[in-house]
Amino acid sequence: MLPPIPEAAAAFLATYKLGGVLLSLSVLYGDDSIVHRLRDCSAKVIVTDAANRERIDRVRDGLPQLAHVLVVDEQFGLAVAQASDRCESLDTSADKSAQIYYTSGTTGFAKGIVHAHRYLIAHNEFELVHDVRDDEIFHSTGEWAWIAGIIPGILGPWRFGAPIAVFARKGGYAPGGEDYRWGVLRQRMSGWQFQLFNATFISGYQNLILLLICLPAWVCWKNPGSFGFADVILAAVFLALLVGETVADQQQWNFQRWKRAAGPDARPRFVQTGLFRYSRHPNFFFEQAQWWVFVGFAASAAGSLWQPTVLGAVLLTLLFIGSTRFTESISLSRYPEYADYQASTSAIVPWPPHAAPAADVA
Repeated sequence: MLPPIPEAAAAFLATYKLGGVLLSLSVLYGDDSIVHRLRDCSAKVIVTDAANRERIDRVRDGLPQLAHVLVVDEQFGLAVAQASDRCESLDTSADKSAQIYYTSGTTGFAKGIVHAHRYLIAHNEFELVHDVRDDEIFHSTGEWAWIAGIIPGILGPWRFGAPIAVFARKGGYAPGGEDYRWGVLRQRMSGWQFQLFNATFISGYQNLILLLICLPAWVCWKNPGSFGFADVILAAVFLALLVGETVADQQQWNFQRWKRAAGPDARPRFVQTGLFRYSRHPNFFFEQAQWWVFVGFAASAAGSLWQPTVLGAVLLTLLFIGSTRFTESISLSRYPEYADYQASTSAIVPWPPHAAPAADVA
């Protein structure tokens, strides 16, 4: 149960070579779907990542035949480092079982379909359709959890010697996971208080904001017209803000990767360079600003600066103000030195940094 990453491809080929039977699970499956498939095929070993390990731990009691859980971010690397650099492949016949795919389960429980080793080279659409050449790199957007993803994603290109490009950004929200701040807030509230907050704010208010911030598109649709000079300026500003948010997110991503590799003694403990030198939350600024520009498109289309649909951008900004204060309270509780960063750097709007006030000397 892995996203399309090199470790997944290695686990696939190792299973084939060792004579095992491969079942590939989508990381998007719910817990019930995972349990049903693993139990139905009597799986003995599962390979997953740290983002999904908790999901396996959560259902482990219902999988008595599951003997081993290998986590690519943990034991997997150690096991590979300790293993031999040679692999004794099993001499499998064409009719030996190689893979199990499950149906979608639209008429009941999903049903397993066993494919023999002959299937690994039987799908020849690459030979007939794709015309993969020696100097090409192949990329498939299909998930490696069903035949339409594994054949064009791995087996087809490799059969014709074409390297494949895979990409997976770690650190996002795991299926079944949640924003880390909700865990902190849950500890600060009683059970009924958080359930009320969940029903009214998380599930209610936030979805209302999603509707309201999209309403400027409705204003544009109700006021059709040509794409004018104001729209050109707004589009250019929007693209600049989008680039800014992308750069800020990438800088945060690069820092977190470095911090994780450096270990618990890494210093600094939070990013303070690049755009984060001028704003403690530049990505927040750029995202909010984009929605205000979106309101500008509605004003341009309607010929009036005042539009009721501005309410979405206003409420989103207020949400970010409260969210930022809560996020910073968490950061300050974890990193006392964050107070110096707050004193010298703008909270949201990018601005040249200023010297932090000198500490009193006794």
